[in-house]
Amino acid sequence: ITLTGTSTDDIGFAVYQGCPGGGGVCIGSGGPATSNILSGSVTLPGAGTYYIIVDSRSPATNVSYNLLINSFGAGAFNDAPGRLNHCLSIYR
Repeated sequence: ITLTGTSTDDIGFAVYQGCPGGGGVCIGSGGPATSNILSGSVTLPGAGTYYIIVDSRSPATNVSYNLLINSFGAGAFNDAPGRLNHCLSIYR
């Protein structure tokens, strides 16, 4: 997971297996950014639905960023564009 062009270095991410706040489990996180770039790796335990949460510790601010996700797994590619866009709009 890489965040580039972040509007602040005070930004981080968390990856949840299952719904955050609804019994989901945080399986990895990263932060803060350095020079407006944050990069980290998370190993997914298996097939399933995962949520990426991006947030800032800065009080009451909106943050902007570019999100890049790379997969190094051997499984079939599945971009699920409808679900990804829906999740990003809810948790951004």
